[in-house]
Amino acid sequence: MYSHIAIVVAILMTTVATIYLNLTKVNLTFVAWLIVASIGLYYLALFVNVIYSKNSCHFSKKDITLLILIFIVGAALVLALRQSRVTMMIILFIWNAAYAMFVGIKSQNE
Repeated sequence: MYSHIAIVVAILMTTVATIYLNLTKVNLTFVAWLIVASIGLYYLALFVNVIYSKNSCHFSKKDITLLILIFIVGAALVLALRQSRVTMMIILFIWNAAYAMFVGIKSQNE
């Protein structure tokens, strides 16, 4: 019933993680795991809340597979290349661009 709150929490966690990326004395491993956890929570909340969506917004098995693949690749890159703030920011940009392209392509196909 209140599962949509997880989306708001995930967005706030992602915001905190990006703010931490600007701090010099922060553990980058913690920031990397916070990014992965927040985006993972966001995707999980999307999948759980799809039952409330319109039929045109439901995910097919292909969509779910693609989203999971985007998540796994993004998470692996963030965790593997976590020693550089700039690299993590570039990965986040590409990760979000891939998700935006997925949403754009899905909306054009409907």
